[in-house]
Amino acid sequence: MRTLIALADIEMYRNKSRLSEDDGSARGSGTGTRAAIRTRIETLISRGGPDVVFQPICDAATTTVVGYEALSRFPFGYGPPSMWFRDATDAGIGPLLEVAAIDRALAASESLPCGIFISLNASADTIRSTDLAAVLRPFQKNRQFHIEITEHERVHDYRAVARTIESLRGAGISISVDDVGAGFAGLRQVVELRPDTLKVDYALVHGIDTDPIRRAAAASVIGFAHEIGSTVIMEGVETEAELRVAVELGADMVQGFLTGRPLPLSDISR
Repeated sequence: MRTLIALADIEMYRNKSRLSEDDGSARGSGTGTRAAIRTRIETLISRGGPDVVFQPICDAATTTVVGYEALSRFPFGYGPPSMWFRDATDAGIGPLLEVAAIDRALAASESLPCGIFISLNASADTIRSTDLAAVLRPFQKNRQFHIEITEHERVHDYRAVARTIESLRGAGISISVDDVGAGFAGLRQVVELRPDTLKVDYALVHGIDTDPIRRAAAASVIGFAHEIGSTVIMEGVETEAELRVAVELGADMVQGFLTGRPLPLSDISR
């Protein structure tokens, strides 16, 4: 119970931070009317979609790169990537932008070493409404893909999403859930969607080496993940001390500035 209360408190603080960031982005972005937003996003898609960078995901014990998460980068002046995806959802073209981002990432990923998995972000709406298995199939010969479920919108129909996820698994695609341990919503996603990989949220990882509550909460999440047969990525690892705790707690993989910042393909040594 103490652990759950701690998780809820951390999530409340995290949401307040998000609201503050979002308000600032909205004030500075001048995104305009729904029609203007739609035109802006459709223009970007017609030009090939957002740029893509790759952040390494590393084995926790050896820090060897085992995968990359593909992250979108957008033109300056309209807020962070989360704002672009939220604008697209509000304009009714969320899946179109997400698939454009996935297409761009897939094309770039062909230059990355074989045998390293690629994690691609998709909302529940895109997973439910798009044949992602068909999108990924041409690239699967020498590559394992993870679909990482994002939080662009609330999941309203877990059953429909779960059915699609089972189809994706049948096509050899793994499922990840982000932000696990940041609150009850993340825990519900784990229960309903049965992911192959859980990503322990930055809110638990930051300062975990000096905070016994964060350490206990992360240990609970990792123990639960291994109990249900899932692997664990600790996200936001920025110091050697945080990495050491990740290893001590049994995390399988880590991701963060300590082991590698997001980089364009041209800057990734092969």
